[in-house]
Amino acid sequence: FKVLQIPTTKSTPKSKIEEKLNEGINVILVIEVQGAKKVKELIKESVLIFILPPSIEELEERLKVRNLDSEEMIQNRLKIAEEEIKEAVKIVKESVSDLRMIMRRR
Repeated sequence: FKVLQIPTTKSTPKSKIEEKLNEGINVILVIEVQGAKKVKELIKESVLIFILPPSIEELEERLKVRNLDSEEMIQNRLKIAEEEIKEAVKIVKESVSDLRMIMRRR
C-alpha cells in the first residue's frame, strides 16, 4: 500500500494524479473545499476527507494562540472557514447520497 502526498500550489494536473493511480499509488491532496469539489467532479471515485475544527470558537482560539496573524486576518480566516465548513457539509451529504444509490443498485 503506497500513498503519495502531492504538495499543491494553484492546481495539480489531473494527468499527474491519474499517472500515480495507474501505478497503484493512492494519492492524497491537501486542498481547499473548492479544489475538493473539482477533484470529485473529475475523478468520481475519489474519497474526500474533511478535517474540521471542533468549533469555530476553538479555531479562533487556536489561531490566536499561534500569534501569527493580526486580529483582522483571524476574523477573515474564520469567515472563510465558516463558508468552507458549510460547503464541506454539502459535499459530504451528496457523497453519502451517491453511496446509498450505488449500494441500492447492488
